Amino acid sequence: MIQKFRKATAFFILFITTLMPMTSSYGLSYPFPENGDTIIGKAVEIRTKPGETLRLLARRRDMGITEMQEANPDLKPDQPLLPGTKVVVPGMFILPNKPWDGIVVNLDSYRLFYFLPEKHIVITYPVGIGKEGLNTPTFDGTITRKAKDPSWYVPQSVHDRTKETSGIDLPKVMEPGKMNPLGQYALYTSKPSYLLHGTNVPGGVGAQVSSGCLRMLPEDIEVMYHTIRPETGIKVEHAPYQVGVLNNKLYFEAHPLQEGEFETDFEESNTPAMSEIIRYAMQYHLDVDWDKVNQMMKRRNSIPVVISK
Repeated sequence: MIQKFRKATAFFILFITTLMPMTSSYGLSYPFPENGDTIIGKAVEIRTKPGETLRLLARRRDMGITEMQEANPDLKPDQPLLPGTKVVVPGMFILPNKPWDGIVVNLDSYRLFYFLPEKHIVITYPVGIGKEGLNTPTFDGTITRKAKDPSWYVPQSVHDRTKETSGIDLPKVMEPGKMNPLGQYALYTSKPSYLLHGTNVPGGVGAQVSSGCLRMLPEDIEVMYHTIRPETGIKVEHAPYQVGVLNNKLYFEAHPLQEGEFETDFEESNTPAMSEIIRYAMQYHLDVDWDKVNQMMKRRNSIPVVISK
């Protein structure tokens, strides 16, 4: 009975997203943008209540901790905020390039986009990704199967690294339970050993925290578990610079360097990003403010900004 109720709840959530944009702990859902637009959502400013922290607000708003910190650089993740403190929720997202179908994960934005073309909606979730030295790879594949209460077969590399860094001797197999880092639900991909799964440490979602897999909030992965179909396509990519259009204005987004990455010169080494800006500018007959582009490259705060004149 409980299982049937959960499935009914998940499908009800998915159904109402076809009617209107939704902001909740079950993902941020929007209709496909029209008229050539490629951007969804908007940033909002909220005021805190007693006892709230940035990390707590991130989970309530289905945001990753990194993107919340980038939008609020003066606030510490776990420091209780004074009532009435202004907090920016950076809820504007430039969508990945078409085709809009299946799952696309941008490792640089710590974001998963789940496209449902038959319903004409996209749902986006924050994800945790691999730590330096255990980086999540890019790949094109499919969801092959899914599991409830999965066991974790600890990779030897993770076992050795954990023992070396913390002295903990992990078992070869970790059974389901509170200590299992996979959480209660897992989606297995065609890339061996790389999963989308829940977590027993939800505060780390939206940062470089995993051993290579993609971590999701427990409430988010539960909904995806009940709605995703095997053989759904999944693409994991690096897109540190994104270009999009909204209301005939050109937007640019630059993400901060991740652990293990080094600063490079934008003009010389990021020809794909420049080509994308030029492509959009020519397609929509817009002039680019290159000074603003360079400012964005220095700021790298993951917030889309208008770069057309």
